[in-house]
Amino acid sequence: MSIFKVVNYTHESTAHLQDRLTYIRRVEATRTSYIYAVNVSGTAPFEQMMYVKDAYNQNRGKTHYHYVLSPEADDFDVVSLKEFYEVSQRIAMLIAGFYGQFQVVSAVHFDGAYPHLHIIANNIDFETGERFDLPKRRLYELKEAISDILRRVGMSEIKQYGYEMDDRW
Repeated sequence: MSIFKVVNYTHESTAHLQDRLTYIRRVEATRTSYIYAVNVSGTAPFEQMMYVKDAYNQNRGKTHYHYVLSPEADDFDVVSLKEFYEVSQRIAMLIAGFYGQFQVVSAVHFDGAYPHLHIIANNIDFETGERFDLPKRRLYELKEAISDILRRVGMSEIKQYGYEMDDRW
């Protein structure tokens, strides 16, 4: 099973958003050819994300979502690195349009035992100025949608840790 997690931070600020964008694009972990951006420039994402936040007066509180997808090692027997990058593009596009219109930057990292994917998403919808929220129900839906993308290319789906959709959500 692939692992998809939302990285939580105890303290967030706009400087933290800039730090995370720098982190996922750093040359020690990725190559520019494995960085992908949706609804934002891949070379100046922080400035453009801040423009949206400032335009809607939404520059306080949570600034972004940081997601990490770690496929199983065996998945790379099924897909090539190029194919994994194409999958990462589909996932970034999915997140960019998940319950709104968001700015997203993704990068495939090579600094672990196996390639993995980092995604930073602005939490402010650039069309409406609404703040994105990720309760359990939406997280479950997001994981299911990403699992569908992974299954289509023969990769392992995301582990859901026992969550099941029911009427309580």
